[in-house]
Amino acid sequence: MDIFKIVIIGIMGTVFIVLIKKYNPEYQVFISIATGVIILLFIYSYLGPILASFQQLWSRVDMDSRYFEILMKVIVIAYVTEFGSQICQDAGEKSIGMKIELAGKVIIIYLSVPIVLSLIDFIIKLIP
Repeated sequence: MDIFKIVIIGIMGTVFIVLIKKYNPEYQVFISIATGVIILLFIYSYLGPILASFQQLWSRVDMDSRYFEILMKVIVIAYVTEFGSQICQDAGEKSIGMKIELAGKVIIIYLSVPIVLSLIDFIIKLIP
């Protein structure tokens, strides 16, 4: 199972960071990023089937496909934002990480406006 490989890679990356921190602390960020990218490469193969399942489920629902696209964008933005924020926080730059999180939230709200407006229109139509 890939989870064991992923955990071992994460532990190895952590051990390298702890060992390097004493002598060259500036390299710990690069090790953290490399470890994260390797882990992302391992989970990449799982994304295709997940996306196909979502598309199959969405095709059963009689709704505009742009809502599905918005939903997928929101999910990707949330994960990328979290990944970038954690890298910054691991590097000791918590304030930059928090700004990345804020930017991700604002972009998610911006992308969600059509869905919210559609939902409000639907509610208004239900009220007699």
